Parts: sequence; C-alpha cells; structure tokens
Amino acid sequence: MRASAASSRVARASVRGFTLIELMTVVIILGILTAVAVSKYHQYVVRANRNAAEDVLLGIASAEERYLIDNRAYVATASSVGYPASAFPGNTYANYSFVITPGTGALPSYTITATPTSTGAQANDTACNPLSLASDGTKLPTSCW
Repeated sequence: MRASAASSRVARASVRGFTLIELMTVVIILGILTAVAVSKYHQYVVRANRNAAEDVLLGIASAEERYLIDNRAYVATASSVGYPASAFPGNTYANYSFVITPGTGALPSYTITATPTSTGAQANDTACNPLSLASDGTKLPTSCW
C-alpha cells in the first residue's frame, strides 16, 4: 500500500496545472497588448480617413480648375463641377463634410474645407480639424498634408 501511495503522489505532482498568479500574469499581458493594438489601429483608421479626405479636396480643386478654364469663374458646390457626393471614395462622405467658399477679391478664388463629422472617428482628430485647400495651393494645417 505504501508503494501505491508514493506513486500516486508522484503522479499528482507531475500533473500540475497553472496557478492563479500565472494565469493573472498572462491576462494582464494580453490586456496591455490589446490596449496598444487597439490604440494603434484607431490612429491608422483616422490617418487613412484623413488621406481619403485630402484626395477628395485635391479632386474637387482639379475639377474647379477645369471649370475655371471653360467659364472664367469658380463655383460653390462640388456637384456643379461634376464631383457629386457619390464620387467620394469609400466612406469619406460619412466622415467629412466638404464646403467650397468662393473668394471675394477681384481675382476668382476659392477655399475648400473638409470638416470631420461629429459622429465619426475623425471627430477626435483635433490636430487636423478642419483640412483646407485654397485656389493658390495653400494647404492647412501644413503638418497634416
């Protein structure tokens, strides 16, 4: 009987599981890694949406310049120059609102502004809010282009 009791203790000692401390350590490490990954992914999404909005601003500016050649004036709506909201790539229209403001000087000019919508992920992009492009090529804020 003593031999079987000793062998049973050896068998129980070799079938050892995880301790609570080991399990909690793994959970904490996974939590930290997840927090970092989610933060980086959020930054990536904001930057990608901003790049899409910049593409739309450049597209509208190009359409405005083509319109100027034919009509000697700029227009105040993107759809007037053949750039309807359906032409915006992906969900850019859902993340930004685009406004064209005609200039008031003697020479024709405009400023196109892309303002993040309050419901999208871009609302937290305060450093690049709003994006603007003027007819003379001025891009603001310069750090975001």
